[in-house]
Amino acid sequence: MAGGPATRLADFAKECKEKKLRSFSSYKTKKELGEVLRKYGIDSIDIKKIPPFVPEPVKIDEADKHFQYCITDIKRKMGIIGSAKSSNEAVRCSYIEAILLSAMYIVKDITRKRISLEPQFEFVGEEATGRVDYAIKKIIDSLNEELICITEGKQNQEVLGIMQNIMQLESSYHTNKRKRKASEAFDDDFDYLYGIVTTGEIF
Repeated sequence: MAGGPATRLADFAKECKEKKLRSFSSYKTKKELGEVLRKYGIDSIDIKKIPPFVPEPVKIDEADKHFQYCITDIKRKMGIIGSAKSSNEAVRCSYIEAILLSAMYIVKDITRKRISLEPQFEFVGEEATGRVDYAIKKIIDSLNEELICITEGKQNQEVLGIMQNIMQLESSYHTNKRKRKASEAFDDDFDYLYGIVTTGEIF
């Protein structure tokens, strides 16, 4: 069909080839941090100037089976592979995944929504592209899914992680927007994209 979803996706692919996109990991300097924050009305390189996000708290029963499994799993890991403070990326990722997976099971029980976790997810935005450490998706149906959370793991460079995560979220927004234009399967629940920057110990 002329002008349909296939045509729009082909046009976007052509545009990406013509426009050189930056990788998420290339955002590293204070100057670039200032440029990223100014896009969102923050004339500073101080991340404390970013308006705080205050989520609505949800009380979790400490006897919840997924919560208890997470605690047990973390204790086992500490006894075998060491602390999440390790400089070994694989060790940190082991802790990050344990917490993310348990949190997702708790969320699924509360919301009754289908969600999935994809490590090393790669996607293309309008300005930047690359892999993210973890992408959490809302499953719409067998053909459609929507990004709802991007997680960036860092050893000790939280400020760098926040800058890169902002660009990842911007690209996620454009990815979701393109999918919504191409399909009528999406509902009206697309309100927020959530970003997590973590060292494995601090979230």
